[in-house]
Amino acid sequence: MKHLIAKCVVMVLAVVCTLGGTARAQTPAAENIDPVKVREAIKKGVAYIYSVQKPDGSWEAVQQPDPKGQAHDIKSGQFGGQTALAAYALLAAGESPQNPKLAKAIDWLKRNEMIGIYAVGMRAQVWLHLPRTPETYAAAKRDWAIFARGIRTDRSKDGFGTYDYLATTTNRDRVDLSVSQYGVLGAWAVAQVGVEIPTNFWNGMDLAWRRWQKEAGSGGWSYTGKVTPGHPVNLPMTAAGVATLFIIQDYTRATEGLKCGGNVGNENIDAGLKFVRENMNQLWEKGDINKNPYYTLYGIERIGVASGLKYFGTIDWYQTGAKWLLEKQDKNSGAWDKYMESNAGGGFCNNTFAILFLSRGSAPIAINKLQYELEGNKDAHWVQRPRDIANLTYWMGNQIERTLNWQIVNLKVAAKDLHDAPILYIAGDQKLTFSADDRAKLKDYIEQGGTIVFNADCAGKEFSSSVKELGKTLFNSEFRILEDNHPIYNIHFKRDNIKGGKKPRWEALGNGARELMILINDDAARSWQSQSTGGNEGDFQMMLNLFKYSVDSESIQEKCRSHIAIADPKATAKQTIKVARGQYDGSWNPEPGGWRRLQTVMLNENSVKLDVIDIKLNADPIPADAKVLHLTGTRPMNLDDAAREKIKKFVADGGTLVIDAAGGSGEFVNSAELLIKSLWPL
Repeated sequence: MKHLIAKCVVMVLAVVCTLGGTARAQTPAAENIDPVKVREAIKKGVAYIYSVQKPDGSWEAVQQPDPKGQAHDIKSGQFGGQTALAAYALLAAGESPQNPKLAKAIDWLKRNEMIGIYAVGMRAQVWLHLPRTPETYAAAKRDWAIFARGIRTDRSKDGFGTYDYLATTTNRDRVDLSVSQYGVLGAWAVAQVGVEIPTNFWNGMDLAWRRWQKEAGSGGWSYTGKVTPGHPVNLPMTAAGVATLFIIQDYTRATEGLKCGGNVGNENIDAGLKFVRENMNQLWEKGDINKNPYYTLYGIERIGVASGLKYFGTIDWYQTGAKWLLEKQDKNSGAWDKYMESNAGGGFCNNTFAILFLSRGSAPIAINKLQYELEGNKDAHWVQRPRDIANLTYWMGNQIERTLNWQIVNLKVAAKDLHDAPILYIAGDQKLTFSADDRAKLKDYIEQGGTIVFNADCAGKEFSSSVKELGKTLFNSEFRILEDNHPIYNIHFKRDNIKGGKKPRWEALGNGARELMILINDDAARSWQSQSTGGNEGDFQMMLNLFKYSVDSESIQEKCRSHIAIADPKATAKQTIKVARGQYDGSWNPEPGGWRRLQTVMLNENSVKLDVIDIKLNADPIPADAKVLHLTGTRPMNLDDAAREKIKKFVADGGTLVIDAAGGSGEFVNSAELLIKSLWPL
């Protein structure tokens, strides 16, 4: 091949989607917080947490609790809470539990007795981030005993279904929804570890939180349940209420929507979210951010992640919060608040809330769920299973030991918003009726490297037929049954290894290099909504396979980093290179968005303008000023003698030939090798 190199021939064989498909250009959206700065802030914050760790492995203000102290104080009733929050934040930031410093803190949490609901609620989050060992289960079960003891069960008392500061509190009338949310959060964590929790526990809390929302009368919540001049309905407690109901509904309403009777809503959650949307501006414009800001931001992050909402009203909750936190962090120490001895919710805890917000909020978005409309203002059944993707994404994250997020999008947003995730998910049981503009946007999403997954709720035939019509319209191609040996069935979990349950059989539409659209007709969303893995593991496993197939690497991008290339308006060209794309009779253009993406990347990063034109090799001359000729495909490339001579002369005149086997197509590779041998025999 040396003499071919001398002729300036460049051949790229078996390169997976070099210019299209899953080779992602890592260009962040211009208006987003730089993810590098977010990572640096988290890293500095983590370093600060370690720098103030005590020799015994804790972060406590005292070595042992003061028995005469106040129930809410970290030196007394909430002893252990700072250590629990610190360990949780470090684990959420990606620190290994094997790190000697963190391991020492975890051991401290296992050894010390704690009775404060704030403190134990946070300690339970630590168990959730550890390997599922008998020791971890035992620790979680011990905490469940505290939560079970502390919950008030007397329906005649105001405190029914809520917690007080201590698990040992005997006052059954005091209502404290702030500490109660941490009791719910802790119970959820131990349930995720595997501790069995009775349904009446969740039902009682469900009644309590709905009661106090109704009492507030505004869709929000007050700190003490009842609204008083000193305790009005406010954003922090409403965030707590919404986040709590999101947890509870997964245990009390998991089967809703399984029979496909239309969209399923939760009026209490919807009312709470409405309050948040209408009051988010107050947080920033009226200075309320200075009242428990870190505690509030942690609550906002929890409901943002749980709901899949990118915006509350017009505010991008993550971008706005991250910007504020980056500005507030001390650039030298990495701290947000150096005060170690304030009550729970302030001081040192602010550092942990900041790390939790930045870490959890910046987790990669694995799947976007599409909210769509139908013609004639007919209600579109896009959310019959409101927790399908939330549950699936959480399960996937557990499998790869990496927090993953999901998001709801619609086709009214800018195209780039669809590209926050490599997978766009569309569900329903009705005929899809996308407008021409919407179809164009979906096609653009795919051509820019995305994959669309359709789930036919309750195996709806109208939905499936319309999906196939859409595929034909967009790509003039047909769906096929996915081959048993396809990477999607084998890349992580093996479809053939699924035992005792159904083996998913999907349909796919591809371009020869990758799959563009997936159609699931056996209603996997039913399993995701009900969190039913027993006998339905394949529904979960194959989606994780598809995610890994879609990102095409073990590395997972952070939120704020798009897999599309977005033009930098400040970029200017210092050089222009003309590129001719060879068109022939066959699969000459499997990834139309590839060169568009490369054009943007080259201009942004190298100040090079790529002037790309398509030429018909059997009819058009190769422009004299073209420096590069690009040939690609997924099937055999057959060129006539005139086209071959044209290519040979182009190279002889100093041009560079790039041959790209899209998707690593073996058929194309073989035909390309024959072409080169015919042009330049050895």
